[in-house]
Amino acid sequence: MSAQDREVKLSTFDMGLNELALYELKDTIYQSNFIRKHFDFYQWQQKSVSRFIPHDILIAAWGDFSKGNLQFDISSSNSRIHNQQLLSGCNEIQPLIKSLYRRWEQNGDKWFFNPNFSISDLNLNYSAEDKIMMELTETKSVLVYGFRDKRSDSDILYVFFNSRPYEETHTSVLSLIMPHIDSALRRIDCLPINNTSILKLPTMLSVISEREISVLKLVVEGKTNYEIAESLFISINTVKNHLKNIFKKMNVSSRAEAVAKYLNRSSTQEYSATEFQNIFLKTS
Repeated sequence: MSAQDREVKLSTFDMGLNELALYELKDTIYQSNFIRKHFDFYQWQQKSVSRFIPHDILIAAWGDFSKGNLQFDISSSNSRIHNQQLLSGCNEIQPLIKSLYRRWEQNGDKWFFNPNFSISDLNLNYSAEDKIMMELTETKSVLVYGFRDKRSDSDILYVFFNSRPYEETHTSVLSLIMPHIDSALRRIDCLPINNTSILKLPTMLSVISEREISVLKLVVEGKTNYEIAESLFISINTVKNHLKNIFKKMNVSSRAEAVAKYLNRSSTQEYSATEFQNIFLKTS
């Protein structure tokens, strides 16, 4: 019986999901079958997986943990992580990942979740020059999930870092989605063992859906939620939901920030200071 078949037989109560979330989980698992490159993986992870495992940064580490022969992929919505990764590689995060691996082993090779995670609790030696580690000090919660591969005598560890505390993901959800994350990552080419071993960050707009881009462009034009709803023939509540998703994907907290960030990425239009003010004031 396939993972999808098993998933269908689980009730929404068993999984702690409502009907809509259960449908989205099915779709997330289905979409994993089409991942062929790192860019696909990043989009799937940010747009779909994060609904069920909220996180900002995913580090996958695999190899012989006892000898320290490890390879890494980092998929992050934090551009500073990517910039530093390109400069210095992954060497600085080895002690962190190996420490979490030991805790996974001590937990009987079972996944664990820490809603009050702090890197300082691990007593690691790192300095302000370790930029990735410094960024990870902002982590508020962490989820660690591992697999053993006895045929190749290597293990793989997935570590989900989140800058915001969140409730523990339901065990049944993890048992269904993690094998698909593992399978998807194994299907794409392994990046070279050098400073570019990273899942490259796509452009901001490539992560936002077509409908969300339509909403965002109307926001940039200074349209109110009511005007956007009329233009796109959707409800005001749907507009608000789209804006909520847009803010999350753009890592902003307001309409004004979203517009400023969009205009910084797009050179297709220029706005005067007065036009900027009009846009920022239209928050209804």
